[in-house]
Parts: sequence; structure tokens; C-alpha cells
Amino acid sequence: MERMEEKMKGTQAENVLSKLFCGKVRTYISCINVEYESRRVEDFWDIQLNVSGNKNLVESFKDYVQVEVMNGENQYFAGEQFKLQDANKGVIFETFPEVLHLQLKRFQYDVDRDAMMKINDRYEFPETFDAAPYLSDDADKSEPWVYQLHGVLVHSGDLNAGHYYAFIKPTKDGWFYKYDDDKVTKATMREVLEENFGGEYLLPNGTVAMRGKTKPIIRQMSAYMLVYIRQSRLDDVLLPVTKEDTPPHLQKKLDEEAALREMRRKEREEQHLYLGCKVITEDTYRAHGATDLTSFERAHSEDEPAAPRFYRLLRKSTVKELMEKVGADTNVDPKKIRFWAMVNRQNKTIRPDAPITDINATVEDTYQRLGGSKAVELRLWAEVAESVNSDGDAIWPATPTQTNGNGPKTDLIVLFLKWFDVESQSLSGAGHIYISREKKVEDLVPVILKKMGWPDKTQLRLFEVRDIKVGGEQVANNIVGNQAKYD
Repeated sequence: MERMEEKMKGTQAENVLSKLFCGKVRTYISCINVEYESRRVEDFWDIQLNVSGNKNLVESFKDYVQVEVMNGENQYFAGEQFKLQDANKGVIFETFPEVLHLQLKRFQYDVDRDAMMKINDRYEFPETFDAAPYLSDDADKSEPWVYQLHGVLVHSGDLNAGHYYAFIKPTKDGWFYKYDDDKVTKATMREVLEENFGGEYLLPNGTVAMRGKTKPIIRQMSAYMLVYIRQSRLDDVLLPVTKEDTPPHLQKKLDEEAALREMRRKEREEQHLYLGCKVITEDTYRAHGATDLTSFERAHSEDEPAAPRFYRLLRKSTVKELMEKVGADTNVDPKKIRFWAMVNRQNKTIRPDAPITDINATVEDTYQRLGGSKAVELRLWAEVAESVNSDGDAIWPATPTQTNGNGPKTDLIVLFLKWFDVESQSLSGAGHIYISREKKVEDLVPVILKKMGWPDKTQLRLFEVRDIKVGGEQVANNIVGNQAKYD
């Protein structure tokens, strides 16, 4: 508040905050038998009222301004002239602000337990109250000091954990609204008052709600801050807010949020028309530092380059249209792209199953026919051809035999390569290769060297990783890890 006041100096808003929220309280010691009084007047922005030992707001105010008699051994020293004297000590309010904040002391130190505790005692507060009895005799009482409730801040829970929400009445004669995170709903006066008094639950007939036969049900939610506005100043405080009053940057933010809500609403209404597609591309595979091909649970972004690329397409869109989108994002000629459908395996990994040959089929038909997984989206691997013919069409190796046994027979298999860099201690994707299943392990070396662009005499250590146990679960991976050593 002080920082805001500092920034308002020299502007039209100077002193606005203190006029709205600041009152004055007098602390005094007044001698009973002689004319002598010591007093100090201070500003206050809120009043802290005791809940413990008080049943309602009126009792708390009386407790706050009660007079302590200083006599006997506790006499007050009134200077050299009057020496020790019997005296009254207390506080009294000189003025209250237009907007009065009352902090209810729900959290206090418990001496017996040597710990801070939340006080869940029943404590009632009214919709309106008169503050005049707590003002000094010389206070200006030319207009009423009646205050009307316009805000209730609530804590639900105990000292160590809980939830905060508020009830606010933004207009003079309108409804209260409950502001709970991003939800705003109308509230009844029972919700504003009775349900936030704390203490035992009271049934509509006034009896205490019981758990079993002997134990009353105690509310976990209770008010800890009340906001009252002086009735005679309501029209000055609750001014109508016009569009011109809204700062441009805030209006822009509100417009953006409204547009986002509308977009999401439209998405929900049209959700049945769209299908999500997640695609593993060369760049996402190379960025993936774990042992699988990707993590389908993550969303692709600058911070998550290894996550599959996501596309939201109309279900009637074709596979060819998806190829064009992937090609544009990866700077690859769409004619060099071939999609493979991904399927779940029993060892909880996801692997390419079969290439999609009909690029004019819709993504919906492809999902239904080749999806092979229980995922809500179509999951694909985008293979990029290494060579093309004279017409610019991709040249593909003979397709490995599909898992269902269909298609031409071939002994080729696809191996996905991973490179473990010893110096950086990092694992990354290194593409894929086709090789005959009849080949020996050493036959992989020249293929890998060519793939990685390493000299022919580079020495490799090859590792085939299988049946890795992670966190007690078995995860099988058919990848080739390699460590390069140069002569």
C-alpha cells in the first residue's frame, strides 16, 4: 500500500488510498483524579479483532475499546507535578475510513499446546453495524457511521493446509458473488453469513448437526477478514466502471482471454470433427535422450523438442495433407515422406508396424484401419527417403514383413540407432537403417559408419539393449547404442 501511495504522489489519485482505507485511532492514559492525560494518535488501515472469547463483532469491538484501570501497584506516573495517579488506559477511534477492513484473529498462539492454532469457534458478524459507539466523544457524528458488509474473505481448512476464497458484493444493491479461483457464482446471504461464522453446523431449525449421537459437526471454513463500506458513502466508493476506466493492457488481456474461451468452446463443440495426430520425425527422434523412440505423453515445444509433433486435423483430411504439413514443419519434400502406423507392444513399448501406402485415405480411415493402439490420437512415424528417382519420387527399400504376415516376403528389418556420446555422457537418436536379419553384428559397422559420416577406420562398440527394468517394470528396447573411438 505504501508503494502505491508513493507512485500516486503528484497525480490526481494522490491521497485516494488513505481517504478510502485509512482511519485514526487514539491510545490514551487519562488520570482519574487530576487533569492529566497522555495520548497518541495513529493511522490504521485495518482493525484486528479477537475471536477467542467473543461471540460476535459487537463483543469484539467492546473488547477492543475496553478501559483498563491502572491503580494500586500499577498506578500511572503522571510526571513530577502529579506523581503516581490512578488512571484509565485504553484506545478509542477518532475516525473510521470509508472502507473498513476488519481482520478476525482466527490464528493465534496456544500456550498449552505451544503452537499456532486455528480458532474454529462460532463468531457472528452482521450485514450492517453501527460504529458510532466506538468513536471518541469529540468525533464528527454529523452523518451516521453505519457500515454495510461488502466483502468476506474465507479460509477453509486448518493451520497447515487450506483453501482461500471470497464473497464480494460489487454494487450497492446487487448480489454477493463467490470468487473461488477461476469460478465466480452468485451467493445467497446464508452462504455469505451463516456458513462462514465457523463453529458448529446449525440446521435450518436452529439445532446443532451431530456426527453420531454425541459429537457435533464443526465447520472447517470461517471468515478471517470482513470488508464494510460506510452506507452514506456507498455512491462515492462504488462508482460504475466504464470501458474507458479499464487500462488498455488489461482490456487487451481480457479480450485475449475471451477469445481463448470462445476458441475452446468451439473446439469442444467441434471436437467430434477433428482427430489428433502425433508424429515422430527425424528431428524429434534425434533429440530424444531416452531409450525409446519418443514420449507420446509430452507436448512438442522449444523446451520439449523430443516430443512428437502434434497436428489437429479434420477427420476427413487426407494422409497426403498431413504429409504436406509435416514436410513444411521439417523442411522436407513431402514426396520423400512415408508414414508408419505405431502400435503398442506387450512389453509396453510403441513401435512402427506397417507403412501407410494409401496417401489419399482420410486420417479417420487410417486411424481405424491401421491405428493399432488404444491411444485417442493417431500415432505415426515419418520416415524420410534417402534417395529419389528421376521423377523425384522416393525410393523405398523393400518393406519388412508386417506383423500380421501380410505383404511380400523380405528378410529386411528396421533398426533404430542410438548414439551414446562418451564425452558429453548423452544419448541421442541417430536415425534408422535397413539390414537383412541374416547379417552378422559386425556387418552393421560399415553401415553405421556411413550413416554417421565417420571415417572407415573408426572403432565402434555396439550394444543391443533388451529388457531394461525401470522402476521395477520391464521395458524392452531394440536399439543399437554405440560409442565412437577414433584412431
